[in-house]
Amino acid sequence: MTRLDLPSAPRLLLEADLRPIQGTRFQPTGFPDLGAATYRLPDERGTEMLLVESAQSVANRLESAVWDDAEDDLVAPLRGLPYVKVVRDGKALTNSLLEAHRLNSVYIEKSDAFDTIRAAVGYVSGQPFDRQTFVRALCKYDPGCLLHGVFLESIAGVLRLPRALSGFIEAR
Repeated sequence: MTRLDLPSAPRLLLEADLRPIQGTRFQPTGFPDLGAATYRLPDERGTEMLLVESAQSVANRLESAVWDDAEDDLVAPLRGLPYVKVVRDGKALTNSLLEAHRLNSVYIEKSDAFDTIRAAVGYVSGQPFDRQTFVRALCKYDPGCLLHGVFLESIAGVLRLPRALSGFIEAR
């Protein structure tokens, strides 16, 4: 095994053999119109595969790992990191860490904060968007978007960043 210099590595791929810790059953990722996500590898045996956790599901799990439900805040070591909280009638309704579409959540789009985000992004219709300004705005309001990706389609159909951190779990 070779030593890897992590700060200069463009990508890191981890592969691990997993097994259920309770029983032998896998609960696959399912889709309403398709059912369980199964497919066959193009190998000589046509190995049947099962998607257990999708990239979207892993992103949701990673995001939930940083949230403390009891405190309704980030876990203690991360407190102070920015995110957008939607407050209605003086009570926290939701936030960009809990919403499936992060800053593009309908609740955030309809909040006062969204106009501030729109201005910070600096998108001008009919002109190429300034990627650095976009990244700075995301970093200021919710740096989690830089990890898990975001698509601010309601501002402009070109304002998107793909996931920088992704994962999936599949079974044979």
